Amino acid sequence: MARVEFSATKHRMGGRDVYSFTVPLSQLSTLAPVPNPDQPFPGNRRVNPKHGHLFGRYIRETFTWVAPPILLRVSESAVSFAPEASKSDGVTRGKVTIDTGSTAGQNVGIIDGQHRVFGIHHTFEKLEADRADAEVQQMEMIDEVMNRLQQESITVELFVEDRQEKYEQMFFDIAENPLKMRKGIKIRFNHEDPLDYMLIKILSQHPLLTKHVDEEQDRVAGMSPYLLPLSAVQTLAKGSMAGVGGFSGIVAESWMKSVDDMEARFEEYLDVLVESFPKLKAFAEGEGDAPLLRQTSLLGSATMLRYLAMAFGELRNDGKSTREIAAHFRRLDPHMLAPITEDSIWQEYLPNVFPLGAKAGSSRNQDLVAAASMLVEWFDEAPEELD
Repeated sequence: MARVEFSATKHRMGGRDVYSFTVPLSQLSTLAPVPNPDQPFPGNRRVNPKHGHLFGRYIRETFTWVAPPILLRVSESAVSFAPEASKSDGVTRGKVTIDTGSTAGQNVGIIDGQHRVFGIHHTFEKLEADRADAEVQQMEMIDEVMNRLQQESITVELFVEDRQEKYEQMFFDIAENPLKMRKGIKIRFNHEDPLDYMLIKILSQHPLLTKHVDEEQDRVAGMSPYLLPLSAVQTLAKGSMAGVGGFSGIVAESWMKSVDDMEARFEEYLDVLVESFPKLKAFAEGEGDAPLLRQTSLLGSATMLRYLAMAFGELRNDGKSTREIAAHFRRLDPHMLAPITEDSIWQEYLPNVFPLGAKAGSSRNQDLVAAASMLVEWFDEAPEELD
């Protein structure tokens, strides 16, 4: 049997005894069983190794890392508590002793946080393995990271619960009840991503976006006063930089090196929209009506703006000037009426992307590429409807 002891507080939650304490990262696996991807623990899902390793990488590379408490369960017979102070407001301070058992998961199980446990455990294994094969300079860097992590801890909440149906319900309740973080919220609070940093900066600077972007909801519709959700603004920015090929891999890495370059390119695109389409210019001048635009114009659709962004990016990357692109887009303005009718240019050339009666085109990946590519082709070989 293995016994571990921690200074802890004891309190009640949901009719159960709960012990709260901190555990040094390097000692976490002496308490919490390390998940095996090939054999899930009772009451929990199968661990995703990639997700676990990503958390390990996060704590290695991010000096200011942060993580919520790990929630564990323990058999009542495997835990004892020695109070060291009188109870105050339902909380008692003291020493908790835990018998972890002779095999992993015998007395202690994970309710929430198995990917953190997996990532922390394998981080120390990786650092030790890397150190064994490292050159002197690399060894110093590895030692620096290892020494930092050995000085750091994570909080544990240990619930006394033996019954499998009860701790399975606990896992379900934790997974089911939290409000999912919307993409717009992630963008607002992710200060370390250069693209998201640029977006938040430009929101307050460009008149087409200022006061016209919903920073919390990932969709605007109906009577919403907003032109776009923040998540859609991000896709427009990516399209304006990457063009038709997509914002990933080497293309993304190249752009992400300079916030100034990203900002300049996205601002060019926004300026071209304002210059090309009077209904969008109205928003920049504080006179736009988002609900009306969604009902009467394809420009009220984030999807159409995405087609335009991708075409803009492709044309700019091909050396076309913003003046030339604006002139091209102005030819499209008379054809932005919604809903789509039989004599619409969109129905004629891309009927599968722009169905009859629709107020927006399709946002499937292949349709995004098809529509944007068509707009690029029209730059040099415009149909007679645009003349």
